[in-house]
Amino acid sequence: MENSFLLISTVAALIAVFHMLAPDHWLPVTIISETRRFSNAKKYSITASIALLHGTLSSAIALAILYVGLVFLKQFDRYIIFSGLILLIIVGAYFVVNGFLERNADSIAGNASIAVSALPDFAIIPLLLSGSSFSLYQIGLIIAIFISAGIASLLAVVAAASFATGFALRKLSPAYFDYIIGAIMFITAASLYFGL
Repeated sequence: MENSFLLISTVAALIAVFHMLAPDHWLPVTIISETRRFSNAKKYSITASIALLHGTLSSAIALAILYVGLVFLKQFDRYIIFSGLILLIIVGAYFVVNGFLERNADSIAGNASIAVSALPDFAIIPLLLSGSSFSLYQIGLIIAIFISAGIASLLAVVAAASFATGFALRKLSPAYFDYIIGAIMFITAASLYFGL
Protein backbone atom coordinates (compact mmCIF):
# COMPACT_ATOMS: atom_id res chain seq x y z
CA MET A 1 0.00 0.00 0.00
CA GLU A 2 2.88 2.36 0.76
CA ASN A 3 4.42 1.65 -2.65
CA SER A 4 1.08 2.54 -4.28
CA PHE A 5 0.93 5.78 -2.30
CA LEU A 6 4.48 6.74 -3.35
CA LEU A 7 3.73 5.83 -6.96
CA ILE A 8 0.50 7.84 -7.10
CA SER A 9 2.11 10.81 -5.31
CA THR A 10 5.01 10.81 -7.75
CA VAL A 11 2.70 10.49 -10.75
CA ALA A 12 0.52 13.34 -9.44
CA ALA A 13 3.61 15.57 -9.28
CA LEU A 14 4.80 14.50 -12.73
CA ILE A 15 1.39 15.07 -14.29
CA ALA A 16 1.15 18.53 -12.72
CA VAL A 17 4.64 19.46 -13.93
CA PHE A 18 4.25 18.19 -17.48
CA HIS A 19 0.73 19.56 -17.75
CA MET A 20 1.90 23.06 -16.83
CA LEU A 21 4.86 22.84 -19.24
CA ALA A 22 2.46 22.77 -22.18
CA PRO A 23 2.44 26.17 -23.91
CA ASP A 24 -1.33 26.46 -23.65
CA HIS A 25 -0.91 27.06 -19.89
CA TRP A 26 2.02 29.46 -19.69
CA LEU A 27 1.94 31.23 -23.04
CA PRO A 28 -1.22 33.28 -22.34
CA VAL A 29 0.24 34.51 -19.04
CA THR A 30 3.54 35.37 -20.71
CA ILE A 31 1.93 37.22 -23.61
CA ILE A 32 -0.49 39.21 -21.45
CA SER A 33 2.28 40.09 -19.00
CA GLU A 34 4.55 41.31 -21.79
CA THR A 35 1.91 43.25 -23.73
CA ARG A 36 0.50 44.93 -20.62
CA ARG A 37 3.96 45.43 -19.12
CA PHE A 38 3.16 43.84 -15.78
CA SER A 39 5.74 44.03 -13.04
CA ASN A 40 7.41 40.76 -12.11
CA ALA A 41 5.48 40.70 -8.84
CA LYS A 42 2.16 41.02 -10.66
CA LYS A 43 3.14 38.52 -13.37
CA TYR A 44 4.18 35.87 -10.85
CA SER A 45 1.23 36.45 -8.53
CA ILE A 46 -1.16 36.01 -11.49
CA THR A 47 0.76 32.90 -12.57
CA ALA A 48 0.59 31.37 -9.08
CA SER A 49 -3.11 32.25 -8.81
CA ILE A 50 -3.93 30.60 -12.14
CA ALA A 51 -2.00 27.45 -11.19
CA LEU A 52 -3.61 27.37 -7.73
CA LEU A 53 -7.09 27.75 -9.22
CA HIS A 54 -6.34 25.12 -11.85
CA GLY A 55 -5.07 22.61 -9.27
CA THR A 56 -7.83 23.35 -6.76
CA LEU A 57 -10.62 22.95 -9.34
CA SER A 58 -9.05 19.75 -10.63
CA SER A 59 -8.73 18.34 -7.12
CA ALA A 60 -12.24 19.41 -6.06
CA ILE A 61 -13.79 17.62 -9.04
CA ALA A 62 -11.70 14.51 -8.34
CA LEU A 63 -12.67 14.56 -4.64
CA ALA A 64 -16.35 14.94 -5.49
CA ILE A 65 -16.19 11.94 -7.81
CA LEU A 66 -14.26 9.93 -5.20
CA TYR A 67 -16.78 10.91 -2.48
CA VAL A 68 -19.76 9.87 -4.58
CA GLY A 69 -18.02 6.62 -5.40
CA LEU A 70 -17.13 5.77 -1.81
CA VAL A 71 -20.29 6.98 -0.06
CA PHE A 72 -23.00 5.96 -2.48
CA LEU A 73 -21.31 3.00 -4.09
CA LYS A 74 -19.41 1.64 -1.06
CA GLN A 75 -20.37 -1.96 -1.75
CA PHE A 76 -18.64 -1.56 -5.11
CA ASP A 77 -15.30 -0.31 -3.71
CA ARG A 78 -13.41 -3.03 -5.58
CA TYR A 79 -14.94 -1.74 -8.82
CA ILE A 80 -14.08 1.86 -7.95
CA ILE A 81 -10.38 0.99 -7.81
CA PHE A 82 -10.70 -0.98 -11.05
CA SER A 83 -12.58 1.90 -12.69
CA GLY A 84 -9.71 4.17 -11.62
CA LEU A 85 -7.33 1.93 -13.55
CA ILE A 86 -9.62 1.93 -16.59
CA LEU A 87 -9.94 5.70 -16.33
CA LEU A 88 -6.13 6.01 -16.23
CA ILE A 89 -6.00 4.18 -19.55
CA ILE A 90 -8.84 6.24 -21.03
CA VAL A 91 -7.33 9.56 -19.92
CA GLY A 92 -3.91 8.41 -21.16
CA ALA A 93 -5.44 7.58 -24.53
CA TYR A 94 -7.18 10.97 -24.58
CA PHE A 95 -3.86 12.78 -24.08
CA VAL A 96 -2.15 10.74 -26.81
CA VAL A 97 -5.03 11.36 -29.27
CA ASN A 98 -5.18 15.03 -28.31
CA GLY A 99 -1.43 15.29 -28.86
CA PHE A 100 -1.86 13.79 -32.31
CA LEU A 101 -4.67 16.25 -33.11
CA GLU A 102 -2.61 19.22 -31.86
CA ARG A 103 0.14 18.39 -34.34
CA ASN A 104 -2.26 19.60 -37.03
CA ALA A 105 -2.39 23.39 -36.68
CA ASP A 106 -5.84 23.51 -38.29
CA SER A 107 -7.42 21.03 -35.89
CA ILE A 108 -10.10 22.02 -33.41
CA ALA A 109 -7.87 20.91 -30.53
CA GLY A 110 -4.97 23.01 -31.80
CA ASN A 111 -7.11 26.13 -32.21
CA ALA A 112 -8.84 25.74 -28.86
CA SER A 113 -5.79 24.80 -26.79
CA ILE A 114 -5.12 28.35 -25.64
CA ALA A 115 -8.59 28.54 -24.05
CA VAL A 116 -7.95 25.39 -22.05
CA SER A 117 -5.35 26.91 -19.71
CA ALA A 118 -7.93 27.78 -17.06
CA LEU A 119 -9.87 24.52 -17.21
CA PRO A 120 -9.36 21.72 -14.68
CA ASP A 121 -7.07 18.80 -15.39
CA PHE A 122 -9.01 15.55 -15.17
CA ALA A 123 -5.86 13.43 -14.99
CA ILE A 124 -5.97 13.62 -11.18
CA ILE A 125 -9.35 11.84 -11.09
CA PRO A 126 -8.12 8.33 -11.94
CA LEU A 127 -5.19 8.76 -9.56
CA LEU A 128 -7.49 9.50 -6.62
CA LEU A 129 -9.89 6.74 -7.64
CA SER A 130 -6.99 4.30 -7.83
CA GLY A 131 -5.96 5.40 -4.34
CA SER A 132 -9.46 5.21 -2.88
CA SER A 133 -8.21 2.86 -0.15
CA PHE A 134 -5.79 5.52 1.14
CA SER A 135 -6.42 7.49 4.29
CA LEU A 136 -7.86 10.99 4.08
CA TYR A 137 -4.45 12.30 5.12
CA GLN A 138 -2.74 10.48 2.23
CA ILE A 139 -5.31 11.74 -0.27
CA GLY A 140 -4.78 15.26 1.08
CA LEU A 141 -1.02 14.86 0.60
CA ILE A 142 -1.49 13.71 -2.99
CA ILE A 143 -3.66 16.75 -3.68
CA ALA A 144 -1.16 19.09 -1.98
CA ILE A 145 1.68 17.58 -4.03
CA PHE A 146 -0.36 17.93 -7.25
CA ILE A 147 -1.24 21.58 -6.58
CA SER A 148 2.25 22.53 -5.35
CA ALA A 149 3.99 20.87 -8.30
CA GLY A 150 1.64 22.65 -10.70
CA ILE A 151 2.28 26.05 -9.13
CA ALA A 152 6.05 25.54 -9.02
CA SER A 153 6.14 24.27 -12.60
CA LEU A 154 4.06 27.11 -14.03
CA LEU A 155 6.10 29.72 -12.15
CA ALA A 156 9.34 28.17 -13.41
CA VAL A 157 8.17 28.06 -17.02
CA VAL A 158 6.84 31.62 -16.98
CA ALA A 159 10.17 32.75 -15.50
CA ALA A 160 12.08 30.83 -18.19
CA ALA A 161 9.82 32.25 -20.90
CA SER A 162 10.80 35.73 -19.78
CA PHE A 163 14.38 35.00 -20.80
CA ALA A 164 15.98 33.77 -24.02
CA THR A 165 15.34 30.12 -23.13
CA GLY A 166 11.64 30.87 -23.42
CA PHE A 167 11.95 31.12 -27.19
CA ALA A 168 12.91 27.45 -27.39
CA LEU A 169 9.97 26.50 -25.17
CA ARG A 170 7.58 28.49 -27.37
CA LYS A 171 8.53 26.33 -30.35
CA LEU A 172 7.55 23.11 -28.59
CA SER A 173 4.17 21.75 -29.53
CA PRO A 174 1.71 20.96 -26.71
CA ALA A 175 1.41 17.57 -28.42
CA TYR A 176 4.75 16.42 -26.95
CA PHE A 177 3.55 17.12 -23.43
CA ASP A 178 0.29 15.29 -24.14
CA TYR A 179 2.28 12.24 -25.29
CA ILE A 180 4.35 12.30 -22.11
CA ILE A 181 1.27 12.59 -19.87
CA GLY A 182 -0.44 9.78 -21.80
CA ALA A 183 2.59 7.52 -21.37
CA ILE A 184 2.75 8.32 -17.65
CA MET A 185 -0.93 7.38 -17.29
CA PHE A 186 -0.42 4.05 -19.10
CA ILE A 187 2.65 3.17 -17.05
CA THR A 188 0.86 4.08 -13.81
CA ALA A 189 -2.14 1.90 -14.70
CA ALA A 190 0.14 -1.03 -15.47
CA SER A 191 2.16 -0.49 -12.28
CA LEU A 192 -0.94 -0.36 -10.08
CA TYR A 193 -2.55 -3.35 -11.82
CA PHE A 194 0.50 -5.57 -11.61
CA GLY A 195 1.51 -4.27 -8.15
CA LEU A 196 4.94 -3.07 -9.26
